[in-house]
Amino acid sequence: MKKREDEEFCKCCFDNYINDKAMSVKKRWECGDEPPDYYLKLRNKKYAVEVTTIIVKKTKFNKNLSDIGYVERSDRLVKKIEKESHKQGILDGEYVMGIGGPFKNFKKARREIENKALRYILNTQNVGKAPNETIFKNGYATCFIEKISKESNLICAGYSSNDWVKCKSEVLIETRKLLQEVINNKKERLKEINLPKILLLRHHYPLANADIYKQYKDKIKNLNFFHSVFVVTSDREGYFLHTRSKDGNFIF
Repeated sequence: MKKREDEEFCKCCFDNYINDKAMSVKKRWECGDEPPDYYLKLRNKKYAVEVTTIIVKKTKFNKNLSDIGYVERSDRLVKKIEKESHKQGILDGEYVMGIGGPFKNFKKARREIENKALRYILNTQNVGKAPNETIFKNGYATCFIEKISKESNLICAGYSSNDWVKCKSEVLIETRKLLQEVINNKKERLKEINLPKILLLRHHYPLANADIYKQYKDKIKNLNFFHSVFVVTSDREGYFLHTRSKDGNFIF
């Protein structure tokens, strides 16, 4: 059976991770029986590997945010703005950018969003917080930026069911809810498989990060059903959210 793009993406990312950590390790991938998505034979031990994605499921436009092109295109824009603001020496604090579509001409909108975001960052660099400002609006397409603290110098992209990004407390609550739903669903799907199980989670909730996921790790039920849970990030890297290995580093 032909695998989905996200399944192959996660498999390749995890395979690269293994190669980086243990170049000489003997391994072999096989297509799974649906479930699981794959089998992985690693150092004479066989694992059932399941792949899934953490997403914000719907927008008010009834568009599914698992659409990789839309999310990653917007992420790249935010990362570009963050990089440019670092380069100009004006990024002093933590910002969120709320992005809602659909965009009829994203290329044209991107230039306007970038210029106005940099201007907002410049004008707010000396304050701890600043009110949100709509920097682009054309029909349903909208984008705003807000400075929320001076704790760290970064810009996060956010997507929500309305025109405004969720506040931090809402992000924490929703992250825990999304993660718990995924764990519960995959436990039910894999309950008949008598092999150690590895869950590959593709990170596609842009406002959540590794610190937020790890903050809730001990509060997630059924996590120990899996031998390991590996979070695949959008830049083809990843990290272990959970593993039964005593050293906390899987098998390496």
